[in-house]
Amino acid sequence: MSFVSESIHKLSSWVMKPQHKKTMYSLSEGSLQDESFLSRKAATLCELHRLGFSIPPAFIISSDVSMDFYHSGGHKFDDNFMPDLKAAIDSLGSSIGRVYGSTSGPAPLLLSVRGG
Repeated sequence: MSFVSESIHKLSSWVMKPQHKKTMYSLSEGSLQDESFLSRKAATLCELHRLGFSIPPAFIISSDVSMDFYHSGGHKFDDNFMPDLKAAIDSLGSSIGRVYGSTSGPAPLLLSVRGG
């Protein structure tokens, strides 16, 4: 195999390799420039957080998750979604000393889900 064809082969295998798509974002990871995959509301919250406004602890589910679910016919989330969601909930809970689903011990973590 020549250098050129070997390079093309390596490049195409890298481009075609399925990559883990990021599904969750913290408030500190987003900004107004990320509106295309966070939504306007979420991007605005990220920007307010960045500017120092008091925003409750939160995480954002990318709008790509919704689009992928819609394109699957409304039947299936991406394989990475549920583990990413569990990790985001656990991280949020540990940041404020609460546990999702707790019936004893630390106070339970209560969540509010916003859309749009």
